[in-house]
Amino acid sequence: MSLYRPQFAYPTPEGFTDQDCDQYFDGYNAPALGQTGGPDWYYNIPLQIDKDADFLWRGIKIPNQPVDILNLGIQLRDPSGRYLTAGFVPVWLWGLQVSLNDGLTGGPGCILEPGIFCLKGSVILLDYQNLTTGGGAVDFAVVLIGVKRWPKSLCCGETCHA
Repeated sequence: MSLYRPQFAYPTPEGFTDQDCDQYFDGYNAPALGQTGGPDWYYNIPLQIDKDADFLWRGIKIPNQPVDILNLGIQLRDPSGRYLTAGFVPVWLWGLQVSLNDGLTGGPGCILEPGIFCLKGSVILLDYQNLTTGGGAVDFAVVLIGVKRWPKSLCCGETCHA
């Protein structure tokens, strides 16, 4: 018998089913993610969760980009407005994916355990700044990893949303 429990060992509540889900944000659905440059900082960038189901936020990844984003620092707030860190944290500590020729796979990401519950349609706020001086505009993306939590009453059977 192991003394350690597995990660995310908490069961899905009775009457619900979970579906793996990545919430992807970039300059198209969060335009301010492409506005950084120089020593500036940007606050209160809304990352709106899908409106179809509640989301249990379990991690974050910063996909590998063709430009250098290692000098960026980000800070996140949960839907209640609570900061997850005391200041700006370099993106490579948040789960920058170090993979070649593939921006969507790679490193394990930064795990949030046991997870942050987000009501459907809620907003996570992101702040970021360039941690060094100079530099041009940097376009980057953020992926929130987790599960959508569906009430079984909305399902059509055992395999719905699986």
